[in-house]
Amino acid sequence: MNIQHILNHLNACKPALDWADGKDLKENWETCARGDWMLWLLRRSTLFATDHRKFTMAKWVCANQVRHLMKDERSINALDVAFKYANNELGISELAVAAAAAYTAVSTAASTVAADAYTAAYVAATVAADVSAEADAASAAANAVAATVATDDVAAAKIKMLTTCADEIRKIISWTEIQF
Repeated sequence: MNIQHILNHLNACKPALDWADGKDLKENWETCARGDWMLWLLRRSTLFATDHRKFTMAKWVCANQVRHLMKDERSINALDVAFKYANNELGISELAVAAAAAYTAVSTAASTVAADAYTAAYVAATVAADVSAEADAASAAANAVAATVATDDVAAAKIKMLTTCADEIRKIISWTEIQF
């Protein structure tokens, strides 16, 4: 599969196009250190429509990395509901309700808590929501962690979290499951 052609067709960002150049889908998937890029690609693949629960689990593994930063029970509940939805224990309507509550928590957090907790609340909302902000589950998790570290360590913290997300996503979804 010519991943470069697919990425061009999907209007991938230039850094992703440059990184993917010369690699096939398998090599891209197995070596990518950007969980946000992987979720972006999954959202545009047939997996999103054919196995939305698995896609939700991929978002969940990223968001769950910053559960400890979540201060609002609505955010934590959104993660729990997303996990149950991904495991076929709850339906899409319960997921939507949890997402709405989590977005309300984000609004509350914007004026009352530190940046890391606000960003973590946003992570929970995006993992539960069925929106095209799927990359936010990984990138917002990276931002939440970065908000907890010293200024000199921000870039390293983000990279570490994106890499952790990528590794966790690969445990759930194989490159062979990605179709366009």
